[in-house]
Amino acid sequence: MIQQDFLYPDRYPFRSLTYAVKIAQHAQRGYMDRELLRVGLTAPQFSALSFVYTSPGSSNADIARLSFVTAQTMQAILAGLERAGLIVRTPHPTHGRILIASLTTAGHQALDAGRKVMMDAEAIAVASIEPLMADDLIAAFFRWADSLSAQIENL
Repeated sequence: MIQQDFLYPDRYPFRSLTYAVKIAQHAQRGYMDRELLRVGLTAPQFSALSFVYTSPGSSNADIARLSFVTAQTMQAILAGLERAGLIVRTPHPTHGRILIASLTTAGHQALDAGRKVMMDAEAIAVASIEPLMADDLIAAFFRWADSLSAQIENL
């Protein structure tokens, strides 16, 4: 049986689901920031590299939406990745103002190093809960997000 003080440590003043999720997300981001820095990336850079790889042909605005940042912020991130030699950007074949990013060899290597960090972070997260609960929690969080998104769309 889990002790009550483990469920609600005194260092957390609010005992609510949304606060607990935020605390966990904040800790996860802190871990990611520290570990990604060791491989020469920031969390936003890793996110951008990931979506350049998994969503080829996406625009800057598309990658920004997937990464939860503004298009202006993503433009700065992509410019930095280009200067670092991790991506190249070429004009879209039919939309002259859109630049399409793709990973360089160095970009693939950086992405692989970042993925290792993310897999380690995920393993820590999953190990902190009962293994059979991880899939249920992931599904519940996605349902939660969908429910709130539907409420926003209905306003």
